[in-house]
Amino acid sequence: MGRIIKKGDRGIATQYITRNQAIKRLQVTLSDYRKICILKGIYPREPKKKRHLKKGTNKTYYHIKDVQYLSHEPIIDKFREFRVYLRRVKRAIGRKDYYTAHELKLRKPTYKLDLVIRERYPTLQDALRDLDDALSTIALFSTMAQIAGVQGSIIHACTRLLAEFQLYVIETKSLRKVFLSIKGIYYQCSIMGEIITWIAPQEFTTRRPADVDFRLMLTFVEFYINLIGFVNFHLFQKLNLTYPPKISGRLEAPPHLHIHKAHNYQFKFERYETLDMLTSLNHSIEGAGTNLEEGDDELDPDLMSDDDVTEEELAIRESQKREEKMILAQQELFKNYFFFLDREVSKSPLVFCIRSCGGSATWEGDTRHNVEVSDEGITHHITDRGSQLSHLYLLREYIQPQWVFDSLNCRRCLTMSEYRPGDTLPPHLSPFMQEKEGDYIPPERLAIIQYERGEGGEEMSDPDNLESESDKDESAVTQVESGTDGGVKKRKQKRKRPLGVGQVIRGQVENLQITDDSLEEDKLRAMLLTKKKRKLYEKLKGRDKRHSNRINKLRERRKQIERKKMLEAK
Repeated sequence: MGRIIKKGDRGIATQYITRNQAIKRLQVTLSDYRKICILKGIYPREPKKKRHLKKGTNKTYYHIKDVQYLSHEPIIDKFREFRVYLRRVKRAIGRKDYYTAHELKLRKPTYKLDLVIRERYPTLQDALRDLDDALSTIALFSTMAQIAGVQGSIIHACTRLLAEFQLYVIETKSLRKVFLSIKGIYYQCSIMGEIITWIAPQEFTTRRPADVDFRLMLTFVEFYINLIGFVNFHLFQKLNLTYPPKISGRLEAPPHLHIHKAHNYQFKFERYETLDMLTSLNHSIEGAGTNLEEGDDELDPDLMSDDDVTEEELAIRESQKREEKMILAQQELFKNYFFFLDREVSKSPLVFCIRSCGGSATWEGDTRHNVEVSDEGITHHITDRGSQLSHLYLLREYIQPQWVFDSLNCRRCLTMSEYRPGDTLPPHLSPFMQEKEGDYIPPERLAIIQYERGEGGEEMSDPDNLESESDKDESAVTQVESGTDGGVKKRKQKRKRPLGVGQVIRGQVENLQITDDSLEEDKLRAMLLTKKKRKLYEKLKGRDKRHSNRINKLRERRKQIERKKMLEAK
């Protein structure tokens, strides 16, 4: 008789263990286990067949190999040393042996995350792919006030790392998209071929939410600080620049601002750090003009030959050349412009966008340019006061802040007539929106798409009249004169031009009349399906119907807005 195998001794039941079992195996506390899992990137697993597990289906499971991987981590030994250190300090204070307690505090155990960063991200490219959440978290903590649990050193480190990364984006001019929303400001840049998108909070006073566990968040912040420091070091090294970067003309803080004995000094220190980040964004890095590495944008001469090249490859090359020209135009968008920012305007996002496009900015109290409001070199005055301006200068343009962000997204300087102070601004469209077939596209977005194809001007056109050249080439049919052998007409269609990336051929709308017979045929076909597939078919039809109804509502709403504008114009 063979050996009887008990339930849970083989198969999937032996590959997963619960969280309590993992804590007992590693001999750590729950907080230390959470911390080590966050640092090492270990997350719970969902078993395929939970019913085969012994502990039930309502528990959190980890893979046994992940727990074995954590058991060899040297940081766990540091956590154990820290627990022993806390017991010794508590015992010394309980015995009123303050000298021993002070000596123990000087020998507080510490650990480094350098090896953890190297294990999780072997190359810089891997780190750049996972930088979105890190930048968003760092930007959030850089705007927070010093509260219980969040030390000032953490806020200062987040502010410094974010300013260094933004300085790199400014020097390389790699900012591509910006969008302002209620949640915050979305930025997107392209670094070494990787698209990085992060969100920064608005410049308002932040309040600590009661339902957020800041102890857990601070573990992520600790890891992200080391990660972004590693990324910033390698990025500046690619540019042959020293790290930390040296800011030309940067002012040092007065000595009395570094004293933390009184609340007044602490407030001045935080205020200085906020001002220092803004001024650092407006200054250039020492040696950045001579040591920048220029990318090799020239194409291979073998690839530039048109021999034995298909139409698809030609279309891809044309789209790439067009995209390179648009990026170069975006990098020099504000090259000869000098902006003055009023005091009510959010300065950090504007300075970041203006300098990323080659422009210069100043404001009242700026330490770099040190110019007055009446300076004749100012070309644009950004204000958000409406029409309540005390004095107007003739040699400059007065605009609202949205013009900078819309121009950056459109990759061209838009007309300023719609962005005058006090005027109703046009809609701020999201550049991250990807249009699908059948979606409603506003006419402003259609004009941007038309410009990117190289067809449109600066004014917005009617969406019904927007047709691409490929549409005209597709519908253009020429007739050749009839010959002498019977008057047979020959039609010759023009050669189709290759389409670029993002271009589509506009189809001809046919007047299809849906009859009762076609509806009956659809019903009969649906009856032939199985019950499961019939329900899925009905769900798909309902989804398409809801989508079309939503698009029709948007179109009707747009028509009402246009009618209202026409009546107000009259």
